[in-house]
Amino acid sequence: MMHTNFTDTGKLVIDDLWYDLGLYDLEWDNGTSFYYTLGLGGTCRLATFPVGILRPDFLSDASYLGRVSTDGFLCNLWQKLDFIWYYEDVATKRPIRWDFYNEILRQKHVV
Repeated sequence: MMHTNFTDTGKLVIDDLWYDLGLYDLEWDNGTSFYYTLGLGGTCRLATFPVGILRPDFLSDASYLGRVSTDGFLCNLWQKLDFIWYYEDVATKRPIRWDFYNEILRQKHVV
């Protein structure tokens, strides 16, 4: 389950992700994804995104902003590309949430 917080409208959206519906996703680290179904009459759709799968060193060019508490976790806070704030659990190094900002919209993605 993922939560998206659209603070410009005050709406919190809950997205449930299901992987048992027969739709598969193959993602490459060059930003290419293939969404496909299997069997007779199967389909394949190509999608491209400006980023691919996160590499282990994806924070190497990010700025460390210190430790903060969020959603009940003590987190290391990183800023990347002037619009992404990444919250990483201090104890486990797992992602807790991402915030994306632009002039119009703030989105919060909770893992």
